[in-house]
Amino acid sequence: MRAWIRWAAIVLACGIGGVAVGVRTSHAAEGRLTLELQAKDRVMTGLYKVIASADAFPEEWLAGAVVRNTGTAPLEGVAVRFRVDGWTEWSPWSADARVAPGGEFAVPYHPLFDRSVTDLQTSTPVDVRAQWRCRGNDGPASGEATRRVTLLGGREFVFSRTEGGSGTFEERFSNAPFLAAWVSRDDPIVKQFAGLASRNAGGAAANLGNEAGLETLRASYELMLLNDFVYKAPVALLDPRLSFDAKTVQNLKLPRDVLRDKSGTCIELAILHAAIAHQLGIRPYLALIPGHCFPIFELSEQVGGKTVTLRVPMEANGIRGGLRALGMDRVGFHRAVEIATANEARHRKDGTLILVDVLAMWAHGVASPEPSPLPEDALERWGIRAKGVPGVTLPEIGNGPALADPSGFGGTWAGSVKARLGGPELRPYRVTLVVQPLRGQRFKLLATFTPEGGGETVQEESVAEDQDGQLVFQGKSRSRLDAAGRSTDLAPGRGAARVEDGRLVGKYGADGEGFSSFRWERR
Repeated sequence: MRAWIRWAAIVLACGIGGVAVGVRTSHAAEGRLTLELQAKDRVMTGLYKVIASADAFPEEWLAGAVVRNTGTAPLEGVAVRFRVDGWTEWSPWSADARVAPGGEFAVPYHPLFDRSVTDLQTSTPVDVRAQWRCRGNDGPASGEATRRVTLLGGREFVFSRTEGGSGTFEERFSNAPFLAAWVSRDDPIVKQFAGLASRNAGGAAANLGNEAGLETLRASYELMLLNDFVYKAPVALLDPRLSFDAKTVQNLKLPRDVLRDKSGTCIELAILHAAIAHQLGIRPYLALIPGHCFPIFELSEQVGGKTVTLRVPMEANGIRGGLRALGMDRVGFHRAVEIATANEARHRKDGTLILVDVLAMWAHGVASPEPSPLPEDALERWGIRAKGVPGVTLPEIGNGPALADPSGFGGTWAGSVKARLGGPELRPYRVTLVVQPLRGQRFKLLATFTPEGGGETVQEESVAEDQDGQLVFQGKSRSRLDAAGRSTDLAPGRGAARVEDGRLVGKYGADGEGFSSFRWERR
């Protein structure tokens, strides 16, 4: 009830003229009904699912009526219903109410639009209609009120609830959380693009660990570089120092539109990356700072029973002018991360940073418009391929210097070790260990243990760090493979090693199995 009273107070404060009618209830007294119709001046049709969600978003009403009894007798059976001319049927009548003299009640309107409302290309004026009815001793009475509103185009977004985008930084971006509706959650064409990125990353996936997730993010960004995507400033932008203006209504493409056009504004590119990251199993955020937007990704994995989280801000505008450059040379993935990381730190410090947690907003009920069907080969038709533009090689593509390995741990090592590997007996194994350098002095290890004299092979995947010249590693998974290819999970091990005289020297084992020394040659 409190929320309704608060809503009614907002309407009353607007001072909009109502429609009044007297209803005779006795010879000595009569009730008098007054209805005030209030409606939002502009409606973001891309949020039609949010507008319909009265329980999750009670403040996102399109219109509403305040009914008052200004007479001297009660009014019985008072009810209200609404319609948006040309777009909705009449809503159900509100529950019949009894309104005492001097009493009032508010009825908000959350219309159920069809998805076709998002097909609007430009702003369209429409009439919102409210009908009322009530009963008196002389029979029923009824009436109607109308208010004109503007339905914005299906891609148009209003950043602020305040007129002209004024007020504090938060007030100028008060609608920012609803950008989550533009992040397509289950669009098949976005899934296809994410699949190409995963393939280019060698099949890496975020559920394989933070480094694997980072590789898929890199591959997704580089897939746009390879296919000549470009950053494009909004048409309505007046200040060249900004990427968008919160005071204007900006037309925001959906991710599929950015893929089709191979171009987007800063927000559109950020939204596309967020949609792709979701398909890759990575949690996306949208970071808004004055006049700019970029994505932030959150990766997490379990290491040694602890959750390790990696945050990756990324400058989506790093693709810049594409192959044609146009004075805006594009940058590689690592540089794009550096730019966004610095941007986030600077604006977090001065309080001009808003983070939109896309998954949290989805969970709250913010939903994307329903996508229309596209041909299965839409990416191919749009010229988007895993290898990109034919004949183009790009210096910014690849792991780059951030994956250099001054430690000397990287590469393939081979030798032998005695270990139990989940069994009761200490047995000799031939070992092949692949050490893949990652970022931040971290490594990914894949070891294959083959029993000397034959038997079941054991494979183990580990993560490692260079700690003052020592490779300290912790197994994430270990499995035994039989001759038929069936796999049995085993408890993983751990160890540490150094490079001495060109060999990898250290100890390996697990609690309950013991630890054995090894000395392996580089292969």
